[in-house]
Amino acid sequence: MPKIVLANVYKRAIGLGPLSKNALKEALIASDITPTDVKKAISILFKAQLFEAKNSIDDTKDEQEERLYKIVDKPDYIHNIDVALLVRLISDIEDGGIVEENASIQNLLYGEYNSEELQKIVLEAKTKILEFGEQDVSADRS
Repeated sequence: MPKIVLANVYKRAIGLGPLSKNALKEALIASDITPTDVKKAISILFKAQLFEAKNSIDDTKDEQEERLYKIVDKPDYIHNIDVALLVRLISDIEDGGIVEENASIQNLLYGEYNSEELQKIVLEAKTKILEFGEQDVSADRS
């Protein structure tokens, strides 16, 4: 997904109130962004944990609740996206017994990082893999 499309969807989502996933997708479709791109962008933003979940009705009721989501306004949202991408990438690399190369990894990320920053973000992703456990990371790859 091109960074400009992802950034455009993110910036448009900031102005929206809490919405269901379907309403969120509908609200973000525009003449310059296809429904498919909106769906992919929202998926990436969810994996980067850039949405807060809210309930649509009072928590004390027993009715079926519809989850509403509001984007989190973060100046460094690209960092969150890159960490989420790296968690999946590094996990797959380790599963496949492939040696990771930071130069190749840098080309796959949305942000620009110098060597030291890249090492830090890779370490952050590896820490998340350990925190989640391999089973949780695998289940979250959908």
